[in-house]
Amino acid sequence: MLRKRVLDRAVKEINKKTDINLHYELKKEGRKITTIQFNIDRRNSKTESN
Repeated sequence: MLRKRVLDRAVKEINKKTDINLHYELKKEGRKITTIQFNIDRRNSKTESN
């Protein structure tokens, strides 16, 4: 429920509206989720000059 209503929506919006590529992994111990690991990468902008 938390994943659908909060995490997935937030990640989708962040990826769409910013130059950040965000994804996450859920770490489990047995059936219980114990950790959420966020991975953040910056996308190269086409308007950026080198």
